[in-house]
This record gives sequence, C-alpha cells and structure tokens, in this order.
Amino acid sequence: MRAVGLEITSNAVKAVLVEGTGARFRIRDFVVQKMAQAGEGAGEIPPGDVDIIGVLREIFRRHKLPRTPVVASIRAQDCVIREITVPFTRDEQIQKTIRFQAESHFHSVAIDDLVLQWYKIEELEGKSRLLVAGLKKTHIERQLHLLGEVSVDPSALDLDVAALFNAYEVGGLFADKGVVLVVDIEADTLKLLLVQGGRLLAARSVRMRLGAIMQRGARSRSGRQSARLSGRADAFDDGLDDSEDAHEMRADSSRLPVVILDDGSEEAAGFRLEDSQITEVERENYLQKIFLEIDRTLAATHAADDVDLIALTGASCTLEGIEGLFEEHFEIPSQRIELSELIPADQARVDKETVDFQAPIPVGLALKALGHDAGGFDFRRDEFSFQGKFERVRRGVAATLCLTFLLLFVVAYGFKVELERIGIKRERAQLEQDVLLLTMFPELGEIPADRDRYRIWQDQKYTLEQRYGETDDIKRVFKLSALDILAEFCRGMKPYQGNVTIKQLTVGQERSTIAGTADSNEIPALIEQAVNNTSKVVRAKVERFGKNTKGGWDFTIKVEVIEGTES
Repeated sequence: MRAVGLEITSNAVKAVLVEGTGARFRIRDFVVQKMAQAGEGAGEIPPGDVDIIGVLREIFRRHKLPRTPVVASIRAQDCVIREITVPFTRDEQIQKTIRFQAESHFHSVAIDDLVLQWYKIEELEGKSRLLVAGLKKTHIERQLHLLGEVSVDPSALDLDVAALFNAYEVGGLFADKGVVLVVDIEADTLKLLLVQGGRLLAARSVRMRLGAIMQRGARSRSGRQSARLSGRADAFDDGLDDSEDAHEMRADSSRLPVVILDDGSEEAAGFRLEDSQITEVERENYLQKIFLEIDRTLAATHAADDVDLIALTGASCTLEGIEGLFEEHFEIPSQRIELSELIPADQARVDKETVDFQAPIPVGLALKALGHDAGGFDFRRDEFSFQGKFERVRRGVAATLCLTFLLLFVVAYGFKVELERIGIKRERAQLEQDVLLLTMFPELGEIPADRDRYRIWQDQKYTLEQRYGETDDIKRVFKLSALDILAEFCRGMKPYQGNVTIKQLTVGQERSTIAGTADSNEIPALIEQAVNNTSKVVRAKVERFGKNTKGGWDFTIKVEVIEGTES
C-alpha cells in the first residue's frame, strides 16, 4: 500500500510518499518546495492560495504522486488548544459532552464555530485530563478548497504536532525510554512534544519572531544570560499577539502546557540556524529563546519522572554541535534524530539529510493514511466528514471493471467448458478412427497416441491407389481388408451410383452389408450382377427388396469374400 502525507506551512509545501504494510514501511519519495512570492489572485482564490495551488500541482505532476489516499496537515498555530479535565473516563461519554465541557475554556471564539478534537493524556480518580484542539470551520473549508483545486480529497486533516508524534511513535523512538522531549526547530516555528511511556503529555507550537530577536542582537551576552538565569519571561519577546486569546494564554501558562502564538513576521521564512548570514549573536539569541520556551514547557507540565532524552529534529537541527548546546544548558542527554534510521528511505530518490530532519511531519501524516494513528486527531468531522467525492468516481470505475471482469469470466468459463467438450469429442473421434483404421488395416498394429491420424489415412490411400489404380487384378501382397471389400462393391456399383442412395453401411473383413434406396426395381439386381461380374474376390447378393411409401425401392445387399480368397 502507498499513501501521501502533505504538510503545508507558511512558506513551503512538503510531500512524502510512504509505502508498506503492517509494521514495515519505506519512504519512497520526499519533496520540499518553497513558495515564491504570491501573484495576482484569480476569481475568489486569494493571491497566496494561488501560489499554494501552483506548487501543489507541480509537486503531484513532477513526482507522479497518487492523489489518494492523502492526509494533509493543520498547523497548530491555526488552532486554539487547551488542557482541560472532565469527570469521565469512558471515551463515549467524553465524546458526547466534550463541547459542553470545553465551552468555558474557549473564550475568544464561539464553540459552534469550531471543530473539536481531543487526546486523553491520563486518567486519575475517575477523571480524565484531555488535550483539546479547536479549529475554525472556515479554516477547514479553505484547506479543503485549496486541495480540491488540485483534485485531492484528503481522507483526514491531522494536527502537525500529532503527526510529528505519530512518526516517531511508529519509528520506535519512545520504546524502552521514560520521558522524551522532542524539539522540532523548523524555519520560524518551534514545536515541542513531551512523551512519557509512549503517551503524549504535552505539545506546544511556538511561532518565533526572528526580527525582534535580531534587533536585540546588539545586547550584551551577559545581559541575556542573566535574564535567562533569572527566569524572567519578559526578557524575550514571546511572540504572542495582543488578542484576548493571547492574553489568556499568558495568564494560564502555568497550567496550560500548550501555547499557540501568532504567525509573526514574514522575514523569518526559511530561517535556519546554520545559515551563514546569521551572526553568532543572533544565533545565540535564537537558541536562548528556544531554551526559555522549553523551560516554560517543562515547568508547566508535571511529568512523573525527569526527562531522559532530548530528541532534536527539524531543518535547523542540521547545525553541527547543536546537541552539545542543549546538553550544556539542560544537562540532559541530547541527540539529533535521523528519521531514516527509524523508517528506511529510498536513498536513490531522496536526500538522506533532508528526509532525516524535514520529513517527520509529512511521514506521520502518510502513516496515518496507512492505518497508524498515535494521536487520533482528525478535523474532518461533522459536516466536513470524509465522503470520498473522488472515491465515488473510483468506486464507479471499480464497479464497472468488476462487472466487466465478471462478464469476461463468464464468457471465458463458457469457452473453457466448450473447449473441454470439444476435447472429449476429439478423443472419442480419435478412438473411433483408431478402431476404423485397425479394422480396415490390421497390419498397422497399435497406433501411437502422437501419430497423425490424417497422415495415416493419406498413406493408406496412396498405397491403395498404387495397388488398384491401373488394373482389375488384385495382387495379394497383404491381407484383404474391409476397405478392399468396400472398394470391390463400389467398383461394380459405379454405373448406377446416380440412381442409388446409400443409407446404411456395415463393413467387415469377412462380410459387409449395404442398405439403400433405388429409383427403380431393377437397380438392385443390376448392382448384384455387376459386382459379381466385375470382382474376383467378393460375391454380392440381394437379401431384401421392396417398395417404400415414397415411391422408391428399398434394398439390402450382402457382400461376402469368395471362399478361398485370402482374408
């Protein structure tokens, strides 16, 4: 089976083709296409969307990716995410009451305008702690419209941080480990996952404002260091906007492990820590900002144990020595995770480093399409439920092909039965031919199964023509056969053959019987006389003679070998 994972970020489109079944998967193709400057819009499609549609079309055309099954991503920045506690543990009860339970936690938007998804973090004393994500229906409509423009109908819309968790869970990163912190540094976005025992404890997606960080590049390193050590949150711009939702997130940061920030500035698109244009001061400022966000996440999340491993991924984690910087700051083992070591990739078609650090989210999406879904988020709910409008066409074609196959099967089966029937008839005809050949030509003995019967008849015909073609005398070279008797009778009957209809013929080596109808009552006697006058080896005698109801004369003539003739 094959599936496509599609991640659409603010500045790029990533697509991956994953193939496999069960627990064995392989990355067959991966492409990252950055979007150019948006041009003029067309109709009702905004200019930025026109550029996304063009990139999507180019990716599917150039890489010949299948358009189904496809799972696309939803950015966590586009969602409102909260951690809430409900007085239920059963999934059915949670699903029925989640809107009522979550309404008091979503202040900035009407609950009816959202599609809600949830993930159970843990159960405690008959209650459940949930991670709840709400996405505006207008955003889902826009995403489905964009994909519909390139004839893609995604079977699911998954949260990008959930896809990141899914990829590493299927790859076995969390197996036999306690608490793992996944840090994904991609362009101007920081994603954080805290996983304990294979269960997701917290997730954050933070939009980093690179412009503000660069403006502070002239600050002294000692000033930044003292601010970080003092734990002052206002030492750095946290990237939050001034909306009601943002203020609420600041106030609740101690109890909410998930914080969603605004899109930030456009200048951060494509930023990478190893970029030679970034100064050491700017790079350190950026890293200090990341360290602060991680400190916030760990402080707001109550894990049962300390973090055992920091797993680094994302485009900026290709910076050499970055794991050492994390180990120095947090005093926790840190490791850059190479995705191709967990899920093999086709090295002939994809660049290993690109796949290792930029493919986790689209791979997680593709794995979801193949039936592996660790997070369980899917925003194709309610009125957006997957109907498979392109699948309906496929089902129609499939039904037509099935009916065509059934018709061809019936026709082919009929031909098979007919062929078997003809084969049986052929075997019977061959058996009758063998009986007739051995009756007429006993000297042949046993006839091999692979011997051409028609060729045998031709050989015997040639032999008889050589024997009887030029003379009335029969030279006794071999035994007299039933065919010889028949030939002698036909020689005498030849002058009257136009006045006789033969209806039954029984031929034997000693005796033959010919039954037929003559035009007049004189013909049978004339045939008897002609045969006896012509042949020296057989004698003919009319045994039965009488008029029939149609005005003809029925007769039966017996032909016997003359006594003393070799037979």
